[in-house]
Amino acid sequence: MSSKLTVVMCFMCLLAFGKYAAAEQPISQKKENAATQQLIKQEASKPLSAVDWYNKGAALNNNSDQELSYYQKAVEADPTFAPAYYNMGIIYMKRDMNTDAVSSFNKFLMYSNDDAKKQQVRKELSELGASQGTSAGASNQTSSSDFKQRAVELYNRGSDLNDNSDNEMQYYLQALALDPSFAPAHMNLGLLYYHRKDYRSALSELTRYIEYTNDPPEKRKQVLNLIEWLKAAVKSQPQQKNQPAQPAAQPARNNPNTGTQQMQEVPLQ
Repeated sequence: MSSKLTVVMCFMCLLAFGKYAAAEQPISQKKENAATQQLIKQEASKPLSAVDWYNKGAALNNNSDQELSYYQKAVEADPTFAPAYYNMGIIYMKRDMNTDAVSSFNKFLMYSNDDAKKQQVRKELSELGASQGTSAGASNQTSSSDFKQRAVELYNRGSDLNDNSDNEMQYYLQALALDPSFAPAHMNLGLLYYHRKDYRSALSELTRYIEYTNDPPEKRKQVLNLIEWLKAAVKSQPQQKNQPAQPAAQPARNNPNTGTQQMQEVPLQ
């Protein structure tokens, strides 16, 4: 009797041991789970990219401080990330923070390759410049001539640089935000785009120069010749072939203060 009881107890012990033993994972599976957890930790510890921060803001899409902070973090991660500057400009504009909106839109223009959106932003900048003039005139008893004078000062700073830099571009864009009809700034900005081979933007700015300028016919003729070349270049640029030869005589940039310019000879390419 006792022997039978012993056998039964041993059998039950084996069953229990088998039950608990089955709960243990194979060694290889343990290592795989540990590796997965380690990978998750590593991914979580990685700094977010500009795209990550931008997507966080775009997902909110509520013009909140939180959304704005995500875009600010995006440009901290990548100061050339144009989409974040664009969305920041929109938020600032909706908050009537026009100075910040102009700054953000200018940086967007600096770094973006989206020609269609750049045209839209330039229009917004022109409207912001006009609205800044109106609101400031009402609150500070200033006149449009004050804004035109400020535009001249910004333009002169850019002309003094004359180095095709982002800073030079900023000055012209800020000048045009205050005075959208300031022809010399359109001229210099167009030539700056031209030297950067952004022919579509150059064509747009030089066309505006012709629209607003009172310069003599000879000076306008130089720009018109370059405009015709740019039109042909824009058509051929996507294929990068059959690009027309550049005009032998091209207009130089306007000089600060006087707004005068000298002809410069450029060899055919």
